Amino acid sequence: ARELWPLYLGIVVSSVLVASTTLLTPFIIATVTDQVVAATKGGTVGVPTMVWLALALLATDLSNTLITNWGGYLGDTMAVRLRTILSHTYFAKLLRLPQRYFDSELTGTVINRLQRSITETTGFLNMFANNFFPMLITVAAVLVISATYSIWLMLLLLAIYPIFTWLTAITSK
Repeated sequence: ARELWPLYLGIVVSSVLVASTTLLTPFIIATVTDQVVAATKGGTVGVPTMVWLALALLATDLSNTLITNWGGYLGDTMAVRLRTILSHTYFAKLLRLPQRYFDSELTGTVINRLQRSITETTGFLNMFANNFFPMLITVAAVLVISATYSIWLMLLLLAIYPIFTWLTAITSK
């Protein structure tokens, strides 16, 4: 479904922005924590600095929510349009088949193929666009950020992620 490329592009952009705003929050909180620790050690913390940091945190969270909703809308729209395109393509294929195909094939089999193929495919792509893709970008960004602090931490996370995924798959049967 190449005609859906604007939606694909919007999903990618929203996923990158969601990952960015998600990862920006801990850095703002770290700055606030540093300011408070400095104040407890006898330093002074400017009220305007704390207000600006609070506003930055609010803006980041609000942006994250709005972008997540926008990306979800694009993912849902993409799934509906993709389902329509796949349904039309499937029905066009059925209309081109010779009559003898329908003589030897059960009606339930044809309908089941339609249901499983199209619905499962669009459902997976919708879930991927709305949840998994932003999460994968966030995980990749966490690995890059961790590598800037400690290569050993990044390697540990790189080892733990597949183990965690495997354990989740085992327990989610």
